[in-house]
Amino acid sequence: MGKKPSFPFYPNDWSHDLKEHPLEIEGAWIRIICALWWEQPIRGKASKTQEEWARILGVSIVDSSRILNYIGRKKIGEVTSRVTLGDKFVTVKCRRMYKYGKASELHRLRQRKYRARRKGDGKRDALSFIPSSFPSNKSDKSVTKKPVLIEGRDGQPIALKDILEEEE
Repeated sequence: MGKKPSFPFYPNDWSHDLKEHPLEIEGAWIRIICALWWEQPIRGKASKTQEEWARILGVSIVDSSRILNYIGRKKIGEVTSRVTLGDKFVTVKCRRMYKYGKASELHRLRQRKYRARRKGDGKRDALSFIPSSFPSNKSDKSVTKKPVLIEGRDGQPIALKDILEEEE
C-alpha cells in the first residue's frame, strides 16, 4: 500500500473533536493515526503490544497505557485490549480511516476480480483465434464466419473481423 503517501486531514474536524483535550493527547493521537496509516491490509486499525505503542508515542509504558485508556474512554478512537500467550495486545482503531481503508480495499479487490474476468472473456490475440462455422437459424441456408485481418497504416494487423457469408 505504498501508493498513497498521505492521508486526508480535516482541520475543522480535528480542532472540533480535540479542542477539549490536553495537548499531550492531540500529539499522541496524531502519532497514532500516522502509525495506523501504514497498517496492512486495511488502514486504520492496529494491534500492538504495550511496549510497541510506547515506542510509537515516545513515552514510557505507564504513560502509554494512560494515554491509550484516555483515548478509548473519551471515544477519540476505539481502544480494546486482549491477552494472548502472556502478551497484552492493544488494538487501536481510527474509525474514519478504517472505514475509508476498508472501502479502498474492497474497491481494490473488485478491480482485481474485474480485470481477471476481462482477461478470460474471449479477447485473444487476432492471429491465435480462427472462428469456426456455426449453424444458422434459417433451415435452408448455412452461415459461416470468415476471418478477415484488418491492417493498420504500417501494415501490421490490428483487428480480426468476422464477415458473415451466407451459403446457399
